[in-house]
Amino acid sequence: MTNDAKVAYYCMEFGIDGLIYNGGLGVLAGDFIKSCADLKLPIVGVGLNYSNGNWHQSLSPDNNFWQEKWNDFMRISVDMHPESVSLGVQGRNVNLTAGQYKVFSSIPGESNFVPLELIGTKGNNGNRHWDDNIANELYPGEDYNKLVQQHVLGTGGVRMLEALGYNDILVDHMNEGHAALLGLERARKSGNLEEAMKHIVFTTHTAVPAGRPSFDWRFAEDILRDSLPDPSYLQELTGDSNLDLMKLALALADKSFGVSWLHTEVSKYQFMGYPKIAKLSSKDNGVHPYWASTEIAELYDQQIGIEWRKEPRLLEQVIDKVSDEQVLQAHEPARERLANFLSNEKSTNRNGSQRAKNFGASYDSNKLTIGFARRFATYKQATLIFKELDRLRDLGDDLQIVFAGKSHPADDGGKGVIREVFEYMRELQDDVNIWFVEDYDLRSGRYMVQGVDLWMNTPKIFEEASGTSGMKAALNGVPQFSVADGWWYPQDASRNYHREHGLIEGVTGWSIGNVPGLEDLKYFLDDSTRDFAREKEWDLHGESLIYKLENEIIPLWKSGGNNLVDKKDWAKVMKGNIAHNGAWYTSHRMAEEYMDLYRSMGHDV
Repeated sequence: MTNDAKVAYYCMEFGIDGLIYNGGLGVLAGDFIKSCADLKLPIVGVGLNYSNGNWHQSLSPDNNFWQEKWNDFMRISVDMHPESVSLGVQGRNVNLTAGQYKVFSSIPGESNFVPLELIGTKGNNGNRHWDDNIANELYPGEDYNKLVQQHVLGTGGVRMLEALGYNDILVDHMNEGHAALLGLERARKSGNLEEAMKHIVFTTHTAVPAGRPSFDWRFAEDILRDSLPDPSYLQELTGDSNLDLMKLALALADKSFGVSWLHTEVSKYQFMGYPKIAKLSSKDNGVHPYWASTEIAELYDQQIGIEWRKEPRLLEQVIDKVSDEQVLQAHEPARERLANFLSNEKSTNRNGSQRAKNFGASYDSNKLTIGFARRFATYKQATLIFKELDRLRDLGDDLQIVFAGKSHPADDGGKGVIREVFEYMRELQDDVNIWFVEDYDLRSGRYMVQGVDLWMNTPKIFEEASGTSGMKAALNGVPQFSVADGWWYPQDASRNYHREHGLIEGVTGWSIGNVPGLEDLKYFLDDSTRDFAREKEWDLHGESLIYKLENEIIPLWKSGGNNLVDKKDWAKVMKGNIAHNGAWYTSHRMAEEYMDLYRSMGHDV
């Protein structure tokens, strides 16, 4: 068996068909692979074949609204390969197998695909399953399974690709540090670490501790003793008493990247002293055209040309080629689908209860619908909109809110935020229509990014690395209302593009609070000032959020009357967001930028 891929792209999760992902990292990786298929790029995805895939979210039925996790996990179906390889784990051999999932191009009439090779283990009885529950599920809580998973992905991934006939791999791209051990395996095979490093690229996606796995050296040596080189040499590479896989990835990679300009600058400050951190560059994340609603995509086909599906930068022409009425009319069917989803009694979860939880809320098409959907973690501050509760109550005749999102099963803080949202929903039930969509997934995500009127994001400053949900909304013309963090930050035009992107106040959406500068990093991130800064930030952002709703956003929405197609001033912001952000923040552009990078490194891909 031979394969012609030149680039191997490693990630713990891929949001393909909604099966093996936990949050934004996996959805991003899935979009990237889909774009590579559309653009016919020579790449192979490498991940893990979990015995249990993405899990279902359920909220306790006793009106306590505590997130629970069903055990009937979704599973992905793959075509198994006959080949297997061996991997040393804690002094014993584990036999690895792999199955292929084909990610086909979304371009009509084209049949090319990118192979996604998902690695599992083979038990002694010959059945293909995970040995000793090594990877029963994505991101386990136990350090043993966590480190072994990353050993399988990195070390095992290199060995498996070789066994499957991927003999022409020129670049190993680590999407997060989980696959960092691949660098040591490449060095072991070539006998030359410096040469191996010339072929490694690393992208980091987070600044929060949960995204930076670290393991005690004695523990790591015990697990990896058959694959690790001299531990003292490794410790010299990372300069730490622990095996920190982000540090190892930075040390081994020839080129490393953050996922937005601001995230890169924050990382340089926050991880000062990490190997080669000063050389960290940035490449903006992006989303696949798949996220555009049918009607919006057809509007682009008609007014821009179907070429936009391969060259999304052509969407810069929307301002000139699409009328206000056309973009409003194209948005209306998605609003109706969201309304049906929120109110349809058939839209139920697996235990038969209404999936869109509410306290008697009734969708009103005349109201501005605000969407907030993402992984529920405390730093994302989902309850900021409730900071000025009485003023929000007074806006109930003009707006309605849809929340959605899961918290990691081990994150009780995030689960507590979900419960807080429900407490506010109950308190406001007579004044503001609010829903919470249980078991948030790619399907309900499409309803939301396509059908709401305003996309809201409220993270703590400097803690949102990118945030791709707002990019999906932008592709549909939905304006952004966000703290100026991650991708939502003023950016000049780049590459072959002609328009600025990110936050352009009143043109692509609105900021919550002031735009921070790099001089603010110390104030918000250093131990001596962080607590005071965050307290002030909460007050200022809460005031800014409600003030802009009262004085800028709601008045603009109401101009033109209740008929959606008469809201010409609102349509101009929709078109501005498409032309500036929908055109730029795409996984097609991101994939092409990375391919250009690989070539600039001297690799013929």
